[in-house]
Amino acid sequence: MAALSSFHPEILIDYPGVPPAILDAAVVHGAIRAANATTLVRESLAAFPTVAATRSYALACADSTNAEVAKVRRVRVVDGRWLTDTTDNDGETAGDLTGPPTHYLYADGSLSLYPIPTGVESIAVTVATRPKRTATVIGDKYLNDEDLFNAVVAEAKRWLAMQHRRPWGAPQMAQAHEFSFQQAAERSLIRAILGENDGALAATPRGFQ
Repeated sequence: MAALSSFHPEILIDYPGVPPAILDAAVVHGAIRAANATTLVRESLAAFPTVAATRSYALACADSTNAEVAKVRRVRVVDGRWLTDTTDNDGETAGDLTGPPTHYLYADGSLSLYPIPTGVESIAVTVATRPKRTATVIGDKYLNDEDLFNAVVAEAKRWLAMQHRRPWGAPQMAQAHEFSFQQAAERSLIRAILGENDGALAATPRGFQ
């Protein structure tokens, strides 16, 4: 895991004098936005067994103190059967059918399987993660991936710039930092599409919120 202080020197170039605790909060904020925008920070969760007549299963990152599940990327039964995301198709989640699961829905920290399992199957899940607001460390990928690092730093700077009541506030710089964030996030996504980033992606670049 990467120390939040690893990002401080780059931020301090433009925002000298910001207290360490505020810098830490800025880094976490930047990492959360970068994670949400790219979904490239991934984790394969430990496989878990289904329980007969049980639809929903709580998901948690290995380091649940510092990270949380942002989005489920892939779900499969360990024997090789892939499950389909039903987020955009509520019809697949209607009723209380039972049988081998073929679809899933992730919401509020729980993975729901459809149909409801009738026996034991081992389920493997790959998720996109993001730091918790209370994180004291973040994943190494934010530090080691140049584009994600730049995205975290750019968003941290934008967040600091918008604090106009603080000595370091500089709202006039927020748009420039936003542009830097957009560029870094898009570069990371393009690299993923081209297979140059270890996060698999099947999407086209777009603007990030």
